[in-house]
Amino acid sequence: MGCRSAFSGPLDSLEWYLEDLYRGLNAGVDLNRTVYVVLWVFEVLSIIVMVLAMALPIQDYALREFIEWRRHPSSETYRVFIEKQRQERAVRFIIAVPFGVMAALLTSPLKKYRQKLR
Repeated sequence: MGCRSAFSGPLDSLEWYLEDLYRGLNAGVDLNRTVYVVLWVFEVLSIIVMVLAMALPIQDYALREFIEWRRHPSSETYRVFIEKQRQERAVRFIIAVPFGVMAALLTSPLKKYRQKLR
């Protein structure tokens, strides 16, 4: 199909046109596959970051209050320490929410590209 014959007629030019068209269509599919893979990578990374933000504590966030409570054990220092721990949970939640929203929003384009690639 790739070499030209001595008789170049309308069918020969149609053959070349179809080859170019086929290459162009495959380039579009490759682009869609690339976009699809990139979206999947962002989806997986956002889920991993969200889970890690919710599960892992922030290093030394309530350490000062904990040391103060260990030095001077009283109900007031314990209350301040517990309040700082609650604040840490809220900060971790605030960090994790945007990644959860991004993961939820990426599901729509992933479904759209998945249907096109089949």
